[in-house]
Amino acid sequence: MHVMNGIARVMGMSLLVATVAACGPSTEGQTKDWERNKEKAGELRVDFPNFKVALDSEQKKAETIWAEAGKLSDEEAKAAKMKAANEEFGHLVRRLGEVKSRTADLKKKIGKLAGMSIPKSKSGKRKKALEKARLSISEVTAEVGKLQPADGASARKALGPHVSRLLRANSNMDKTIKGMNPKKRKKKKSKK
Repeated sequence: MHVMNGIARVMGMSLLVATVAACGPSTEGQTKDWERNKEKAGELRVDFPNFKVALDSEQKKAETIWAEAGKLSDEEAKAAKMKAANEEFGHLVRRLGEVKSRTADLKKKIGKLAGMSIPKSKSGKRKKALEKARLSISEVTAEVGKLQPADGASARKALGPHVSRLLRANSNMDKTIKGMNPKKRKKKKSKK
């Protein structure tokens, strides 16, 4: 019986070690992330041509780290270095992607709110919410379009307030849409 408990403990520990090891970065996973970052950066260079210099700068820094990873023979160390390269490059890619996705989300919500059947009493509230959301998109698009960051750090810093504004605008639209939906009335049980 004691032998079985010992075997069970060893198997349990082996499983735990294997699980923890599997959670770390792998070279295969990091390579996929790298390719995804490069693909997204290419799309973002088209969507935000004024960020090309910053994206190029971040990619160049990340490529240096990536090349260093290629020289390592230890798989764990290589994967960790590859992860560092992806993080270096991914910060700006994610931030610009967030501007793009938050804007798209807000446009969908504008369409949803505009197409809702609502009582006449709520039409003024809807009109005001739509105007505010459209203004947020217009101003963020214009302001982000004027930015000319030279590197990733200045780009991320400059984008922060715009992402925050889009987040607030999305949240406000969610609240407005929820407020436009007629509340379902609960049927009261009649007492007999």
